[in-house]
Amino acid sequence: MKKIIIKLNILEEEKKSSRIEKHLKNKEKIHNCKANLEAKTISIICQDDLTIEEIEEYLEEIGYSSLGVELVSKIHRRKTGITVLLGIVLLGVFLHTLKEIVPIPFFQKMTPKSEVLLLCILSIVFIGYGMTIIIDGISKLFTKKMNLNSLLSIDIIVTYIYSYVLFFKVLTGNSSYMNNVYIEICFFLIYFQKIGHSIERKNQEELELEVSQLSKTNRNKVSKKEGNSYKEIFLEDAKKGDTILCLPGDRILLDGTIISGNTHLDESSTLGKSVSSPRKEQDKVLSGSMNCENEIEYRVDRILRDTYTSQISKEVIDERRNKERGIKKIDYLCLIWTPIFVVITFIILGLIYFITKKASVAFTTYVLIWNIVCPLSLTLITPLAFQKSSKYAKKKGVLIKRVESLLQLRTINTVVFDKTGTLTNGYLSVSRINNHSEMEDKELLELLGAIEKHSSHAIARGINKYLRSERIKVKNDFITEDLDGYGVKAKDDNTIYYACNGELLKKLDIINSYKEEERKLTLEGNTTIYLVKNKKVIATFGLKDNVKKEAKKVMDYLKEKNIEIMILSGDSDEITKKIAKELGIKKAYGNQTTESKKENIKKLLQTGRKVMVIGDGINDAPSLATATISLVFKGSNDIAISAADGMLMNSSLLKIIELFTIRKIVLRTEKQNRIITMVTIFMLFIMCLIFREKLKTWMILVGMLISTLFVIGNTFRRKRK
Repeated sequence: MKKIIIKLNILEEEKKSSRIEKHLKNKEKIHNCKANLEAKTISIICQDDLTIEEIEEYLEEIGYSSLGVELVSKIHRRKTGITVLLGIVLLGVFLHTLKEIVPIPFFQKMTPKSEVLLLCILSIVFIGYGMTIIIDGISKLFTKKMNLNSLLSIDIIVTYIYSYVLFFKVLTGNSSYMNNVYIEICFFLIYFQKIGHSIERKNQEELELEVSQLSKTNRNKVSKKEGNSYKEIFLEDAKKGDTILCLPGDRILLDGTIISGNTHLDESSTLGKSVSSPRKEQDKVLSGSMNCENEIEYRVDRILRDTYTSQISKEVIDERRNKERGIKKIDYLCLIWTPIFVVITFIILGLIYFITKKASVAFTTYVLIWNIVCPLSLTLITPLAFQKSSKYAKKKGVLIKRVESLLQLRTINTVVFDKTGTLTNGYLSVSRINNHSEMEDKELLELLGAIEKHSSHAIARGINKYLRSERIKVKNDFITEDLDGYGVKAKDDNTIYYACNGELLKKLDIINSYKEEERKLTLEGNTTIYLVKNKKVIATFGLKDNVKKEAKKVMDYLKEKNIEIMILSGDSDEITKKIAKELGIKKAYGNQTTESKKENIKKLLQTGRKVMVIGDGINDAPSLATATISLVFKGSNDIAISAADGMLMNSSLLKIIELFTIRKIVLRTEKQNRIITMVTIFMLFIMCLIFREKLKTWMILVGMLISTLFVIGNTFRRKRK
């Protein structure tokens, strides 16, 4: 996999168009792309075997050309080269600090002025290398949102001022060179913080790349009717009033009105309904719904930017922009530490000056303390924890996009579930069989499967999924015919079968002695299917969207953890409450619109709750974007995936238990590493009080490096365990 940035010849009047992005996303070897129309560039993530020439041909297909290509993989290699080179330089710096105990001829021959000049050059190199750290740290200081960069920035600035004063004295001949300038420690702090950022960023890019590959499911072309034929056009090129063809199994991609044909639509993703809805001529259709049954033509009522899915996408972007990100534990500690340390160090500075009456001694101690309270291991605690936990989570089938999301898990006290496709299977399954024949129940299911085998209706697809999940093999292969609005007819030699509703029995003049059975099944939330053999009812089946087998176990686990559980569903209130009762959930609300779901989540957040939302549909997307942390399933709608903070790699709810287990491991490892760092700070502080001026730079540096090795070793020890 590689990432490429291409400069484009976009004209000023074309800046609002996303046509290039849509066009490239449809290509097989391109997994994701993002256009920056202001900068006139497009960033492409694609397979390694896709050539630049092929990409340029794709651009030429829609009238654009490349103005230059930059392989980001080369940039990464260049950055890696710089990191390695500076690592070698740091090794030399470390050996320089050890010159008093390890005599090295090169450093022994250097004069004080040449040493100072060398350190001055290196200080400029490292300050340039770590400028982003300093800028971020200072900006956070002014906004009162101090983080680790803020703590490091104060240390770097104080140490640099102190060191340059000493350098100036040496260069002007007013002083002999002093070893304890401590600027070497700043080099290590900058380098290790950059390494930490690099580890974190690389992990995040890998996870987001994997998510983008899994979420590439939506088409971006439609078949527009022109005369008696159809022509494929891009979604953004469709205009109001155009006639669009939608085949069975395809999604409705634009809001419109049916002008030809009738069908059933699966609206579980758009409105959260568990049962497919019938649609006929002049009925409205929403983008994102699945055409389950017949070929239809619909008239476009809204162009792409005004469709239901586009409006949801815009809402998701706004919510994610306003969403309060989780704060890393180490940054949270720095938020508290930084002002405390500033005050304490100023008090110490004043006391030492008051006792010694020497400004140089006071300021030297002040700089020494700041270098002690910023150990190297602080820079690697979070990145290493994220790297370890994200890889472990991935192995367990959970993808978490950002380190903040993983750390937010520790605060979660409320979990909100969507119903359709989340707590339930998302399709109609056989929940009850009333057998009125001499056949076994399994034989009846095999017969029903054979009749429904070739039908594209949502009910037939649900039955087929159910049979596969129960490992029931369909042996017969009948000649079948879909009866719109009634069911399916099948023939086998001289036998005629029907899998149908009660309406067809009336039409065929078949006596229905099982109306009471149908009434009871309906009260239980079932759709009733009659199985008829040669005009005789041999069974009735109750079909409903069944609860996932593992759902009860997951609910019990969350209750044990004192986590509040709630259901917000677009399905009817009656069905939602039945599911809730089955799972032992007290709070359940049906008939929820996209907006009401989001508002309910906001109300929970305003009361101080930390909310995890789990869903899979377009109607869940704004709620997913609003929540403290959110999860979707693999195969969910693209908008929902982009809104969520993580993805469960299959439809099993047991992955939620895995996620909370991962949280425990991460927090334990991070806590142990913080303890190691605190012990290091304490020991160095004691050494500072005892030895003061006798404490050398190399002693502090060796102590920090040993602490860092312990942190790295502990992280990988936990990983092996």
